Formats: sequence, structure tokens, C-alpha cells
Amino acid sequence: MTNPTQSLDLPDATSVMSVEMEQFNEGVSVGPVTLADNTDIEMVLSALSGAKKTLRKSVNDTPTQKNYLIIRLILEDEMRRLFLYSKGGSYYIEVPYAGVYKSNRSASVEIYKIYNSNGNIQENIKDVQDRKSKDDVFSTLNEESAGDNNENKNILSKEEIIQLVESIDPYQLKPTMSPKERYDLRTEIYSKIPEDKIHNFSYAIQSSALQLYGIVCDDRYIELIDKNHPRWDAYDKNNLFGVGTVLSGVEQYVNYKPLQEDIDAVKKLCNEGLEERNILKIIDANRILQDLSRHLISVPYRGEGEEKVDYGDIHNLYFKATKTLEGAHNFLSDNNIPANNND
Repeated sequence: MTNPTQSLDLPDATSVMSVEMEQFNEGVSVGPVTLADNTDIEMVLSALSGAKKTLRKSVNDTPTQKNYLIIRLILEDEMRRLFLYSKGGSYYIEVPYAGVYKSNRSASVEIYKIYNSNGNIQENIKDVQDRKSKDDVFSTLNEESAGDNNENKNILSKEEIIQLVESIDPYQLKPTMSPKERYDLRTEIYSKIPEDKIHNFSYAIQSSALQLYGIVCDDRYIELIDKNHPRWDAYDKNNLFGVGTVLSGVEQYVNYKPLQEDIDAVKKLCNEGLEERNILKIIDANRILQDLSRHLISVPYRGEGEEKVDYGDIHNLYFKATKTLEGAHNFLSDNNIPANNND
């Protein structure tokens, strides 16, 4: 269901003449460090290795983050630049115009240990703080220095996240459209899909909904508020069950703009939710797919004379989350960042 993940391409340690590292906080350099020792160079390359390419694009000379570490690999005939930073509790290595790669916390810690142990970093920090307010830069460099302090502003606690999720009662919400209106809409949408692809489209929506439901159902989402929970590592490996890839395979048949926007939103939420380990985004993606699966694909109406079809429990759950059925997404994850741990 998914393509093999591309790893970050790095030169052999023997071809690297030196490594230059330079931390930027709020756009101001903390100070450069040059590594010429073979052991240090090998340790940096080892820490960088294993990063996996994400779906994010790199379209600038430098990242849009305000805080990052530049790593310059000096080879005989060229210089390669990599940018290390964190976002939403996840760690990334960006290669300008080539791609963004998912790293991990231990790699970031190792690289910053090397950076901090070389050169007079504390003196450089003081020089920076003389030019800018201490409120605008990190006061110290430690293993969290790759992070963006601005991301801490809207962090929710575990209790706040649970309260936010439970504030929506999907067993009390009802679709705005009647069963017949949804049946007619599905008929219109299906009329523009090749007949031999209708099953593929329906199955993609329903199977993807089932996969995401299994991630968050029965309060399982509470475990994933902790970004270090091992289930996140498993989802990294299987690319969240390949939901984005499955939906990409059928969206070409959709010729109804609100439904196109719903599918695009689910793919974006899954991608960002996985990269940021943001459980609210996974929950939002699930809410959209549940509504499409339970109230459009399996609409409780089969034609004239059948005003209501008894599907048992399948239609009892509704989130009012789709543009297709409600005209708006109503995301829980808007302007909210899940907490980094169980505190």
C-alpha cells in the first residue's frame, strides 16, 4: 500500500573534509563551530543517518522556522547544507529544495552535544543576548534547542485535550441533510465516477475510516497524547496504515469539489498528524471519514418507498465534520497543539 521510504542521502565520512555547525535563534546566529576531527565528523553523520523523507516540500534557501541548526558538510568539490529543527515535538532535517526528512530526538540530542562541546558557545550566547532581549532567544543551548519556543504558546494539557474531544457528543449530533438528500447526492457523485471504479472509491473511504477508527476508538487516543508512546513509532513505520496513499489512489475519480476538499483535508491531517504526533489531527481525519463512510457511502435510504433502512448501529455516530454533508470541517485541531507528554 505504501512506497518504500527514502532515507537521507549522506556522503561517506572519508569524503567529508570538515563540518561547520551554526545555531540560529530568532534569526540571530549563536555562533559557528568547525569540526575537523574524524571522530566528530563520523558522529555527526551517524546521528543524521536514518532520517526518512516526508511528504513536505522544501521551497526556500532556509527553513521557515525561526530556530534551527545549520550543518554544512564541506567536501572537496562542494558544500552540502542541512537544517536541523523541531516542530510540534517532532524532529526534522531539511535539505533546501530537495526535501524534509523525519529524524528523532536522540539524534538531535547527540548533534547538539557535539555542537555544545566545541567552541566557546556560552560566550557566543552572551554576545547574542547583548544584541537581543533574553525573551527573544533561548537562554541556553541544550537538547531541546532545535525547538521553536513559539510552539509552546497554545499547548494543551492531557486533561484539556480529553475535555475538548469529549465536548463533542457524536451520538447526539444529526446530519443536516435528510437520508434522501444524501442518497441523491451520492447518486450524483457516483454518476461521475467510472462504473468499474465505484467499488474502489467506496472501499477506499470505508477501509480508511476503519483504520483510523481503530487508532482512536475506545479512548485509545488518550495514550497518543504522549508523543513518546511506542504506537507512534509503529505508525511511522507503516505510514499510518497508508491511508493517505489509499485515498490518493481514488481521488482522481472524484468530481465534486466539497468531497475533493474532504479527501485533501484527511490526507493533510494524517500527514501532519503523524509528523507532529498531533493526535487531534488524527481524530479530525477520523471524524471526516466516519461521516463519509456512515452517512454518505452507507446512506440509510435505498430509493422511493424506503424512507429509512435499518442498518443497526452504523448510523448512530455523526460528527458534523465534512464539507460534503455540512459545508464546513469544524476541526478540533484548529489553533490547538497537543501536549508533549502525559502531564
